[in-house]
Amino acid sequence: MSKKSAWKQEQEKCARHEVNMKLLEQQSEERLREIRTELEMKKKDITRYKTDLAVSVKREEALKSERDQEVKLMAMKCEKADQRAYTTQEQLVEDLVRSRDAALADVKRLKADTGMLEDEIKVLEGQLRRQNDPENSDIDNDEVHI
Repeated sequence: MSKKSAWKQEQEKCARHEVNMKLLEQQSEERLREIRTELEMKKKDITRYKTDLAVSVKREEALKSERDQEVKLMAMKCEKADQRAYTTQEQLVEDLVRSRDAALADVKRLKADTGMLEDEIKVLEGQLRRQNDPENSDIDNDEVHI
C-alpha cells in the first residue's frame, strides 16, 4: 500500500469516526432533551401533587373542624334535651305530689263528712226508734234537734 492510500484510508477512518461521533453527540443531545423534558414533566407533577396535598390537608382540617363543631353542637343539644327531660320529670313529680296531697285532703274531708253523716244517721235512727217505740210516744217530736 502506498503512503497515499494509507493516508486516504486513515482520513476515511477519521471521517467515519467523526461522523459516528457527531451521530453519537446528536443522539446524546436528543436523549438529554428527552430527559430534561421528562424532568420538567416530573417537576410539574410534583408541584401539582404538592398543591393537591395542600388542598387535601386544608379540606381535611376544615372537615375535622366542622366535625368538631357538630360534636359540640350535638353535645349541647343532648345536654339541653337532658335538662328539659329532667325539668319535665321534676314538674311531673311535683304535679303528682300535689295531686296526691289533694287526693289525701279530699279523702280526709270525705271521711270527716262521712263521720258526720254517720252521726246524723245514728241520731235519725234513734229518733225513728223512739218514735216507733210505744213507751216513748209521749215525747214531743219537736224537741229533737239535729
